[in-house]
Amino acid sequence: MIELFEALGAIDLLGWVGSVLAIIGTLLLALNCDYSRYGFASNLLASACLVGYAAWNNTPPILMLNGVMVVVSIVGLLRWFGPQRRLKRWQRIDFSGRRFEQMLANARARQGL
Repeated sequence: MIELFEALGAIDLLGWVGSVLAIIGTLLLALNCDYSRYGFASNLLASACLVGYAAWNNTPPILMLNGVMVVVSIVGLLRWFGPQRRLKRWQRIDFSGRRFEQMLANARARQGL
C-alpha cells in the first residue's frame, strides 16, 4: 500500500492540495468579505492535508505548525458558525466574559449619561 501511494505521488499531491487550500483560505480571510468565514474551513482542510504530508516526510516543525493551525481553524469555525453566532450582536460575550450591554452601561456611567 505504501509503495502504491509513493508510485502515484499521492503524498506530493497531498502537499500541493494543502498548499493551494491554505492560499485560498488565507486570501478569503484577508479580503474580509461575506465569504471570509469560509477561509477557516479551507485552512482546516489545508492544515489537515499538510499534517499528513509532514508526518509522512518526517518534518516535525511543519507537523507542529499545522497541528496548531488545525486547532486555530476549529476555534475560528466555532466562533463564526457556533451557537454564539446565533445570538444577537449585543448579546455576544467577548473574550473577557462580559456582555456587551454591561460594557456599554459602564461606558455610559463613566461619561455621566
